[in-house]
Amino acid sequence: MMKLKAAVLILFVSFIILYCSGENQEESGIDTIVLIGQDGRTVFDILLEEHKVDYVESEMGVFIQAIDGIENKAGRFWMYSINGEPGKIACDRASVSEGDTIRWEYK
Repeated sequence: MMKLKAAVLILFVSFIILYCSGENQEESGIDTIVLIGQDGRTVFDILLEEHKVDYVESEMGVFIQAIDGIENKAGRFWMYSINGEPGKIACDRASVSEGDTIRWEYK
């Protein structure tokens, strides 16, 4: 359990550092991918079906490193939302329903 807490803390701190050190969104623009949910599938399943994805797996789940060749960089990375709600768990653990709107944003 301590290892999981430590891993979550490390990811959270890394996220904050990357986010705070990056470019201004207005200057850099945002790349967006919109997908439609299907019952019994995960956000990750649907993304893999339609796009080239580079990722790493960990105890906490899948972490996206690049989509269609657009790689995470300092201050910019891929984040998903479902029906406008930011993802709170790894994309391979986030199930969706038929017709849900999945939005991946590079920001």
